[in-house]
Order: sequence, then C-alpha cells, then structure tokens
Amino acid sequence: MKSQEERELRAQVEEVRGRLQDLTTDLRAVDDEVERLAPQRAQHELLENACGSLEKLGELGAASLFWGERMEPVRVAEQLRDVRDRIGAFGAQLDELDGRRRAIVDAIGRQQDNLEILGADLDDILEAEERRKNEWIVERDIIALPRLVQLMA
Repeated sequence: MKSQEERELRAQVEEVRGRLQDLTTDLRAVDDEVERLAPQRAQHELLENACGSLEKLGELGAASLFWGERMEPVRVAEQLRDVRDRIGAFGAQLDELDGRRRAIVDAIGRQQDNLEILGADLDDILEAEERRKNEWIVERDIIALPRLVQLMA
C-alpha cells in the first residue's frame, strides 16, 4: 500500500516526465527548422564571402572589373548594403532559433534535475517504508507475575 507522500511524489514525477516529453518535442521542432535552413545557411555564407570580395575590389579601385563601367559607385554601395541587410536578417533568424534551442536545452536540464531530486526523494520514502516494515515488533502476552516474598537476612 502506497503512502500519500509516495503517491504525491509519483504524480510529480509523471508531471515532470510529461514536461520533458513536451520539451523534447519542441527541441526536435527547432532542430528540424535549423536543418531545413542548412542549405540557405551555406548560400548565405557564400554570399557573405562574395560581398567581402566585392568590397575589397572596391577598396582597390577595381570594382568596375565586376560591375562594369555603367554601374555607379553609389548604386554598387546600395546593392552591397541591401545584400548585407538580407544576410543580417538571415543571421538574426538563425540567432533567434539558436536562442530558442538554448532555452529549451536549459529547460530540459532543469527538468532532468527536478526528476533526479524527485527520484531521490522517492527512494528515501521507499527505503523508510522498507525499514519500517522490517522493524522488530516486540510483542508478548501480559501475564501476572508471581509475587515474590522477600526475606530478610
């Protein structure tokens, strides 16, 4: 027969396990979204490298080798700024996903700690119950003892 305290602890353990399951599902969803963005990540890294190379060409005064003579330097700068903005927006999206993932992993860690503590508490209760069951109960029948007459020496 389970004690009230044991039943309450077991209910808490089940609640924590449910939260852990939900958090694991959330983590899988975030990981799937990051995985879905992997091809775009590679594209944006290449785009970042290309922008860096084009900016170096501009610093060397050779931007016209890529852009041609008809492209004005102001338009080149605007185009590079627009591309950098898109790269930044994508980076912010990845950072937001990474932040969500870290928060979920931290929450999973806290729930695992809670589960460990509840498990230790449950073990303590079960151990105390087992000790109580194994205690020797001193039982004897009550009988009237014969009356002793004392003699003086």
